[in-house]
Amino acid sequence: MKRFQKSGSLRGSVLVFSLIILAFMLVSALSVATISLTEKRASFATEKSSRSFQVADTGVELMLQKIYGTPPYGDLDALANSFSSPTATCNSGEISQTLSTGVSYGVSFYDSASPPHLIACGDTSWRDSVRHIQSRGVSGHTIRVVSVGVRAPIPEPGVWNRRNKVLTIGTNFSCVILENGNIECWGDNDPDEYASGSSSPAIHLENGLYYSCGLIANGNTICGHNGEFGTENDYTSGSPDGLARKVSGAQGHKCTLYQSGNVRCEGTQNYYYAGGDATAVKTGGGASSSESCIITTGGTVLCSDNNGSPDSVPASVRYDGSGSNPPAMAIEMGDNFGCALLQDGRVDCWGTISGTYSGNDVIHIDSFFNAQHICGILASGDIKCWGTSSTGATNDYTGSDAIWLSLGVDYTCILKRDGSVACWGDNTEGQTDGYDPSTNGGIKALTVEAGQEHACAVLDNKDVVCWGNNHNGETNP
Repeated sequence: MKRFQKSGSLRGSVLVFSLIILAFMLVSALSVATISLTEKRASFATEKSSRSFQVADTGVELMLQKIYGTPPYGDLDALANSFSSPTATCNSGEISQTLSTGVSYGVSFYDSASPPHLIACGDTSWRDSVRHIQSRGVSGHTIRVVSVGVRAPIPEPGVWNRRNKVLTIGTNFSCVILENGNIECWGDNDPDEYASGSSSPAIHLENGLYYSCGLIANGNTICGHNGEFGTENDYTSGSPDGLARKVSGAQGHKCTLYQSGNVRCEGTQNYYYAGGDATAVKTGGGASSSESCIITTGGTVLCSDNNGSPDSVPASVRYDGSGSNPPAMAIEMGDNFGCALLQDGRVDCWGTISGTYSGNDVIHIDSFFNAQHICGILASGDIKCWGTSSTGATNDYTGSDAIWLSLGVDYTCILKRDGSVACWGDNTEGQTDGYDPSTNGGIKALTVEAGQEHACAVLDNKDVVCWGNNHNGETNP
């Protein structure tokens, strides 16, 4: 097991950039969407409007910055009273703030009950019971709703909260965002790294098979591995579709979702989706296939397979969120399959994994782009898995204390409430060793990311620790 032990200013410098992101968002009046939110639950629209999306997302950012900040607040009334310019109020469990004429947001807090209960303004135990936050952004007559899960119980102020993904794991490499906004990578033929300069830190990472992509705070992206998807260290400018909101990579292609709601894919898939209504994008596929899917504002999942051509749109409807069907809120993809998390907590899958899990209690799903299984966190803190594995990677977990989930190719890792990491499945390279705070001076893990045959975790002292296959230095930052 290896720790991040870089010398000088780089040592222990992994940090969340919530304040930087928040300042940028308010100054520029443009939204860079928060992407990998803890136990991500939903993001859908009643009408198409980038402005109302921005307002809703701003509400989420403001609340998360407050509840993980200093000082702690005894109840939601106290949390609302901490806003001074403009002021905020808590009424019937909703904290609301008017930002300008006709522009406002309202944020509600819910517990883990089924169906979830609205937490009252005066509830002093809210930090222990909150499980997700719903933000309602209003701009004129248009409403946008964003709902995200949060880690509970909410830790004491100052603890990193995993709202953005600062760690990513590829086949035989690892990358992390440092405190200064730079991207540092290690392993086999390190993917292109990134130097942020003074004003544009990296805020989110995604990986493909042999490359890594970073989302930059100014809405640009940088991707690369020996020149793949552009020249090395190519810092791309904003597209005609506005700023990038998300990037997703797989074995031989990547897709970028823009502020306009359009999507552009490159590599083994090469097409441009101009529907203007995409709210999420995900890529997947193994050695012989590739697929990318989007979620539209209506909750429908559209996908394109190997036959995608330039300027074509995803042709296949994998899940129809119209009519009486609940909208899809998140998608995950693996090797020849995809799954959608639905608004009612069910999971609908297609491809080599097909059918619907009807438990109505899934709050987050995860897979790996060339894995053959998928798992979900249940509201109870248990784990439910589907798919194929000869090593036990699809075994369920019933400990009721899982707060985060990450899948490798044939193994599964979870972060527990006590800050430990447990993994199961294929252990031929030690990839299921996990992490135990009790044997590491009580230092807790804050997040975990699994890859092909190795995994890493960010610790609460801001170090990174890795285990598993180290044939190319991928666990040795």
